[in-house]
Amino acid sequence: MKPKHLKEYMEGNFACPFCNSENITSQDLPSTDYNIAWQPFECLSCSKEWQDEYRLIAISWIKDGERIYSDEI
Repeated sequence: MKPKHLKEYMEGNFACPFCNSENITSQDLPSTDYNIAWQPFECLSCSKEWQDEYRLIAISWIKDGERIYSDEI
C-alpha cells in the first residue's frame, strides 16, 4: 500500500505521507553508508513510521571555502 500523500511528500511537502499532518518528528540524524543516507520519521498524529532515503546526486568542488563547480552524477 502506498501512502496517500506520498507524491506531495516526495515533492517537498514536509507533512506525513499517510495523513498529511505536519506533526512529524525524527529523533535521529541521518545515517549513512557509502553514497546512501536514511533517516527515520514518525507521525505523532497517526502513529505511522517511515524512513526517508537519500542518494548522492552531485559532487561540488570547493576552493577556499567556496563552491567553484558542481557536477551531477
